[in-house]
Amino acid sequence: GLVDQLLLSEAEVLSRTGLADVPAAAAAVRERMRPESVLVVKMGAAGAAAWTRDAVHSHPAPAVQVVDTIGAGDVFNAGYLAALLRGEPIAHAVRHGVETASLAVSTRPRRYRP
Repeated sequence: GLVDQLLLSEAEVLSRTGLADVPAAAAAVRERMRPESVLVVKMGAAGAAAWTRDAVHSHPAPAVQVVDTIGAGDVFNAGYLAALLRGEPIAHAVRHGVETASLAVSTRPRRYRP
């Protein structure tokens, strides 16, 4: 109840709720959050989704050849939060997080921008 943005992995949201379905787990977590807060769930190759009071904003991950997934969630977080700080809407922030993480995990040396 004290956060504005809660960014969790799929495994985290499922294990914390004991549920096997991401949308159901997200709904259970959102019930305990303030109405204006946002829950973001990072789902690896499936992309990510953000649950707000009124909508779900999801973005699929592009098909990439993965070379290194270490830190992928942190890279997503950085891309997502950077977009929010620029004033972009939640849907664009989710897309930016997914695209940034997808580029990072598929490049060596790592790249974060095209």
